[in-house]
Amino acid sequence: VRVIGCTWRLLARRRGVPAAYAMVAASDLLAQATEELADDPRALRSMLAIVGAFVADAAATPTHWVYDQAKLEAEVSAHGRPVAFFQPSLNPFYTRPVGAATCYGEQLLITLRSLVAHGGEVDNRDIGRTIAETMGVDTEYGPLDTTIFGTRKLPIDGPWRHGSVMHYIQAIANGSDYEEAGGSDDQAEAYVKTLPLVVSQAGQPGFLETVEESIRTLQDNDPAVVYGLAAARVLEHALLGGSCAEAASALPAMLRMPHRKNPQPDDRYVANRLDDVLKMAQTGSYLESVSTYGRSYDIKTYLRHDGVEMPTGATAYLN
Repeated sequence: VRVIGCTWRLLARRRGVPAAYAMVAASDLLAQATEELADDPRALRSMLAIVGAFVADAAATPTHWVYDQAKLEAEVSAHGRPVAFFQPSLNPFYTRPVGAATCYGEQLLITLRSLVAHGGEVDNRDIGRTIAETMGVDTEYGPLDTTIFGTRKLPIDGPWRHGSVMHYIQAIANGSDYEEAGGSDDQAEAYVKTLPLVVSQAGQPGFLETVEESIRTLQDNDPAVVYGLAAARVLEHALLGGSCAEAASALPAMLRMPHRKNPQPDDRYVANRLDDVLKMAQTGSYLESVSTYGRSYDIKTYLRHDGVEMPTGATAYLN
């Protein structure tokens, strides 16, 4: 609760300024929060992890979903400035002010706000309800399109409601409960919005079960859960004092353990893919790994090898 409270003060909205932008500008508040948490390494790591996530999300918004690598490199080179917070926006789908969050960062903020309101306890119903209300049809996100792209001219001027939220809101409109409206869309919020849960629950019994329940509130499908839990395991290790490199290196073996916590059908397959990625990482080529495993927002496309999407569930063990 202490670290979440410190972080929340950094994210206080003022006169409509996006929370992520306010956080970046408030260096004095960041310094104050860092000083307050100096005697608690875990709390300090937790606070900086959340701050880092918001900064990274806001920095990526102007180049979000730019799949044309050659175009991105040409634009960055032509303007001679870093890609973070890049202007003019290259986002082909939506345009937001500098410092605004992506659709995933919005859910990170919603989850954090719910944890603050509930003293650090996870209330999935509240999180789901707030996502539906904050990103609903009566907000700046606009009408609920029947397809992801709808009929609007791209890029739209405003925030983008992506598929998993669109399907979630539609399911609620059709009568589903907030905790039973999760669908098959398996985008990146499976691991983005779970960061505050890791901060509040890391090291506790049932930690992975708590994360899974939260993921399934919006994304009730195995690919989202297996990758969300893999990320949660790495983050938990880091927040409890280890390094991300150590956690990532140890994760494949952990996912193969017969008596691992909260086993998932695709754990072994993900472990095999992580082995491949870790070997590739030794060359230092991030772009090579992205080109090999895909730039898609859709998690199930990561479950592939040599460009061929592989089945999920029990059959993944055969691959």
